[in-house]
Amino acid sequence: MQLGRINRLTINRITPPGAYLEDILENEVLLPKKYLLPENEIGTEVDVFVHKDSENRIVATTETPFILLGDFRYLTVIHVNPYGAFVDWGLDKDLLVPFSEQRMKMEAGRFYVVFVYLDEKTGRIAASNKWNRFIIDIFKFYNKNFINKILSSSENIFSCIILLSITNIFIFLILKIL
Repeated sequence: MQLGRINRLTINRITPPGAYLEDILENEVLLPKKYLLPENEIGTEVDVFVHKDSENRIVATTETPFILLGDFRYLTVIHVNPYGAFVDWGLDKDLLVPFSEQRMKMEAGRFYVVFVYLDEKTGRIAASNKWNRFIIDIFKFYNKNFINKILSSSENIFSCIILLSITNIFIFLILKIL
């Protein structure tokens, strides 16, 4: 089961608060009653988004957020409070962009590019407006994997050189903009 992602889970048992869903490792998560359909029964597979609720419990929803863990997106700031800015990501509970993760102070009603990540300190899904460091990590990952894959096939070495040149120029342009 992956936090911040869409998971296909199986209904294991149904209780008054909702259905308990199970992954292949037998980890359980609650799908609250309001998301259950009449045709849902024990053994049914359900696609759900898994996240933490306001009480820090792992829960599931059949709602699909506008953005998933590891993605970038323009989102609207709904409100700002002493903890940071909250953006609308398509779920009942808005997504926090802590002040420490804002390039500049965010304002309600405005759109900002954010990156969704898992906060290692709290274990919660959060967003960052300081997304430049995430872009660099993503390109490093893809470049490394791409090089390893292409070098194992000598017939693709020419396309590898061209693509790496284009990718490096693209990275340079992104870094120049930031």
